[in-house]
Amino acid sequence: MPPSLTASAPRPAAHPQASVLKEAIRRTIAERLGNTELVVGGIGRGALAAGHALLQAERSSEEHATAIFFSYNGTAPAGEEGKELEALGGWPVRPLNLKLVSADFTSTLDDEGFAETKNGAANPGGPLITKELGSWLLDYLR
Repeated sequence: MPPSLTASAPRPAAHPQASVLKEAIRRTIAERLGNTELVVGGIGRGALAAGHALLQAERSSEEHATAIFFSYNGTAPAGEEGKELEALGGWPVRPLNLKLVSADFTSTLDDEGFAETKNGAANPGGPLITKELGSWLLDYLR
């Protein structure tokens, strides 16, 4: 069995949220039925923290059991967090990395490190993610 995420893994100074996400991933792996891989992602800076948590796990040879990582209207790392992410190698390598951007958002992320980018219509409000972009993401889960 591959090593699992452990509480003793190094914690990033620039991403305190990454430790929370790693704990959520640990719990999900422990409580899942079977070996179904995870889909991990986030919106805005949450996507940045999720990507950092996955990348940190990879660099520590820890299993995150994630098949797909998505960034919805994600922001680029800046300053110290940018340096730290760059030192770790950028974005996670193991999952399929997807970038989703609604038309009303100006993404500061480049496409490097993402297998695919989908630009969609503006989000009119209400749902966190538009039906168009949500459907596109769900197509990867089938």
